[in-house]
Amino acid sequence: MHVSSSESSEPEDLSESVSSTTNDVPVEVSELKDRLYACLSEVKSEGSFSSYQHASMFPNPGLYIKKLARVVPLPLSDHDAREIAANSALAPFGKKDETVVDTTVRNTWEINASEFEFRNPAWQPFFKQITDKAVKQLGVDSDAIVEAQSYKLLLYEEGAFFKAHKDSEKVLGMFASLIICLPSCSGHTGGDVCLTHGTEKRVLSTSKTSGYDLSVLAWYSDVKHEIKPITSGYRLVLTFNLIAASRKANSAATLNERRLHLQSLLHVWREDFQHVEKLAYILEHQYTASSLGAQNLKRQDRALSDYLENVCGTNRFHLFFAQITKTEMADDADDDEDQEGTSLDHIVLPCGLIVASHGSIETEDIIQSDIFDRDADSEDEGEWTGNENMPGILRYHNTAAIIIPEEKLFQFFRSNVKTASPGGKNLLNYICKLADESLDGPKLKDLAVRLALKAFENDYSYRYYSDSYLYKQEQCDFYSTILDLAMKLPDLELYGKILASGVSSYGPGANAMFVMLAKYFNGKSDQDRPDWQLYLGPVLSNINALPELQSAFSKFKMQLAKEEDQNSFKDWAKGEIDQRLSALDTLSYPYHLPMVVELIESRDPEWVSATMLPIITRLGTGEFIRKLLASLDDKGENAEVKESIANIYRHLIGNCSFELISGPKGFPSFPEARRFDRANMKELFELVAKGLTFGLKEEGIKIIEKHVGDLCGHSGPELAHDDVIYIITTFVTFATSHQGVVSDALAARLFKCLLKRALYEFVQRKPSQPCNWTQKKKGCGSCKDCEDFDRFLLDPVATTQRFRTNLERRSHLSSYAGEWFITETDRRGSPHTLVITKTNREYEHDIKIWTKQFHDMPLLWKDIQTPYMKRVLGPEDYAKLVELRSLRKREYLSPAPLPSMTSQTLNARQPGLNAETKRKADTELNQAAGTKKKVEIIELDSD
Repeated sequence: MHVSSSESSEPEDLSESVSSTTNDVPVEVSELKDRLYACLSEVKSEGSFSSYQHASMFPNPGLYIKKLARVVPLPLSDHDAREIAANSALAPFGKKDETVVDTTVRNTWEINASEFEFRNPAWQPFFKQITDKAVKQLGVDSDAIVEAQSYKLLLYEEGAFFKAHKDSEKVLGMFASLIICLPSCSGHTGGDVCLTHGTEKRVLSTSKTSGYDLSVLAWYSDVKHEIKPITSGYRLVLTFNLIAASRKANSAATLNERRLHLQSLLHVWREDFQHVEKLAYILEHQYTASSLGAQNLKRQDRALSDYLENVCGTNRFHLFFAQITKTEMADDADDDEDQEGTSLDHIVLPCGLIVASHGSIETEDIIQSDIFDRDADSEDEGEWTGNENMPGILRYHNTAAIIIPEEKLFQFFRSNVKTASPGGKNLLNYICKLADESLDGPKLKDLAVRLALKAFENDYSYRYYSDSYLYKQEQCDFYSTILDLAMKLPDLELYGKILASGVSSYGPGANAMFVMLAKYFNGKSDQDRPDWQLYLGPVLSNINALPELQSAFSKFKMQLAKEEDQNSFKDWAKGEIDQRLSALDTLSYPYHLPMVVELIESRDPEWVSATMLPIITRLGTGEFIRKLLASLDDKGENAEVKESIANIYRHLIGNCSFELISGPKGFPSFPEARRFDRANMKELFELVAKGLTFGLKEEGIKIIEKHVGDLCGHSGPELAHDDVIYIITTFVTFATSHQGVVSDALAARLFKCLLKRALYEFVQRKPSQPCNWTQKKKGCGSCKDCEDFDRFLLDPVATTQRFRTNLERRSHLSSYAGEWFITETDRRGSPHTLVITKTNREYEHDIKIWTKQFHDMPLLWKDIQTPYMKRVLGPEDYAKLVELRSLRKREYLSPAPLPSMTSQTLNARQPGLNAETKRKADTELNQAAGTKKKVEIIELDSD
């Protein structure tokens, strides 16, 4: 991290230190790396990667196991060991993303920490003593706060073991494991703990003192360790996670001589190796992404971090930490080079905040040499393909300190910084903070500006945007950071670019940008009134849609904390909105409706009448006007708004009655639009009723008369029976609730028209009983087979037709014949023959539906059997049209219409039809042709 102070804000004159710390200046990058390695490897920290203690005098912990419901005495007896095993579970282990039990890898009994406790009060002081000693032996600072969290009770019996592995980071901040081996009566043999860290190996044995003494072991989490098999006895151990709550700097970085040495090498790097963008120093330990940061580094790595952070910070170099992964193919495969390489991931500041998810790095950028000359840390098995198998993929994992000259920061981060990534915000905050603290502030601010603009460019180039809440929040954080920088500089060019990007399709949006700006203006002094055109003008050119601009303005005004700012902004915003309104060419629902309603509520009645009403009249569609008036129905909390609404109703209902009903151009020509819309009619009557409260009776009458004329006209919409009843009941409700608005003559005209049309059309729709075998065309109209099929259907005599053709064409014909015909396949000969026989099924289906509708009509018509209807229509028309007395039902016998030759044709033997099929067809068609059926006939009188 870059550190600045009044004493060290400028780098020292290094000419003397260079000559005093180096005999000659490196001429190759490799020499520079060697010198840096020699310098950094000298940084030492007291402590080791493991710890061992032995105690012959110790208090009994009072180990209480809940499942046993008693304290287990020590040393552990064989009987108690067997009881513990019987009440334990086999210990699992982590394998990639899974937790598995496999006794070929780990054969141990375990009890979770929640299932046991320590009941001897004297145990805790002793436990703190041995824990502090172990932490000190590991090289952790003496004033660091470390918590030992109880984890498991493990029992190893004869044959138990655990193959080589590394401990996972079970909780955040865990850096090491602490193991306490309790004594057992018979002691144990075997069970040695074999540790491997880098090239160093150690063996910690607990067997020699296991009979009566206590052993304490500890090691860092990334140390590979193996528990050798127990050859006899029992090994009972307590395990704890060591968690760092706080870690303070070691004193290694204060060594002035070593600091000057590194300082001189950094000076040489800047002067003579300007093409080197970065160098990486591999740390001694490995760290997970969640634990990566100076506060979690271990012993040697922590000392190195303090040392680098101090020297880099005073010499305009910057320190980061990252994970490095090298990938290569096993078996020296040379045909998959695209799967090989070195990657830099999860790049963080020393404080642990991420600044980039990925970065580029080559092996040549690593200070140490031959760092990957070791066994791989992980391997993906290859897959079998054909007769050969693909080689496996080997991976080497390391954690590194990344050193970057300040002038190379833009080059390193330029392709990774994005507005919606938390890394982009953290990086800019880091640079801006340095700019405020450093004498080199202008250069750093310029760097922040360049990175911000690059982030905008990256977002646009890669279309890296999303609608998720998290994404938008991260974007807003980034824009807020760079907006604050632009205001402080001040840099109006940068400010304009920020706003242009922010309100674009890949930015946070106009509303979010206005919220950020409001926070800035709220922090300004009362004497400094904002120049709204200067600060908000750049936004306007990037917001083309007036509703979005109006919404953004409204939210911005609400965010302003000072009343003076609100008033001055309101006056400025009015002019901008009015200018945009004059350029509108349409008002559509629902897009423009919220904007217009808000303007009506927020402006005075004079403006509404003089400016808004002419625009609505000129541009509003019928739907828009209806929805607008409906939206205003529940408004009007103060006198001015009530006055505006009254003026709107008077103007619109008085001047736009036709548009209210059918829109400026009447009904569209396509049939779908001619269907009746109940919601539209309900809305229209509600608007007329509201208009009556403003004294608009004559205007309301005109609208209703126009509506009645439209419904009764020849171009009226299609009406089902339930639509007719709905219209009449709605009309009756309105007429009876508003006396004197709807005349009886107008009501009678509407009722007679709708009811007569409904009854007449219903009778006309009754299916006609066929008098011969002519049927409606069914074919597709575009192929020869269907032409023959339709010709057969139109033939009044023919009842059966044969089509000898392939399967595809037979299937095509069958699909168009559908359920109304008998279709069979004569399989003699090739191709087979499709036989289609006519039936009366379609007529029977249609007459069944029509008859049901007839029986349903009296029940449906009951809703309009009211005194008002009887008075308006008169007794005679009421009886005919409402009580349905004009529909008289009678039964008669229908003579057989088909000529006798038809039966002869049907009875003729057809080739390829079996007897059963023939009987089925004959029976069905003879019923249709020769049987007299009882049917219902409905007659309508001359009315």
